[in-house]
Amino acid sequence: MKRKIPLFRILVASAVLFSAAGVFAEPPGPPPEEGGMFGPGNPREFGKLMDELKLTDAQRAKVKAQHEATKTDAKKYHEQLKPMHEELRALLEANTVDLKAVRAKLQSISNVQLELRMIHIKGRLDFESVLTPDQKAQLKKITKERMDKMREHHGENRPHRGPGAPDDER
Repeated sequence: MKRKIPLFRILVASAVLFSAAGVFAEPPGPPPEEGGMFGPGNPREFGKLMDELKLTDAQRAKVKAQHEATKTDAKKYHEQLKPMHEELRALLEANTVDLKAVRAKLQSISNVQLELRMIHIKGRLDFESVLTPDQKAQLKKITKERMDKMREHHGENRPHRGPGAPDDER
């Protein structure tokens, strides 16, 4: 006697199998070495920004020193992330995944990423401390224009999801 398998059960089983693929997907890789609009990012873009703000030679020297200090501070955290991500990958590829160990590793990675964000924020604040009130106003205008351009480029379907995004967009 042939047994019929209802179509509904096949669909449910398929859905479960395909959704499980997300669980076994590779963990995210480490963030880029450099980053942030005003953190240790693209030197050419940062140079253009300093030109747009018409920084004096004294301001440029101070900003350059701050920028190097920020880069040095961030480097030690960036160096920690790659092996941490490799350790996470090894935990996830083990025959038996220890979720407690995975959580601990993810927390460690998050702590390092938090420190990097704080370094970049401090770098931005240090940069702004060198500016005159007029330059700060110009920076605010430039930043808004760049963010608007980025939103336009990415479209309204991909709203900003970082800190400060309105709750209704999350």
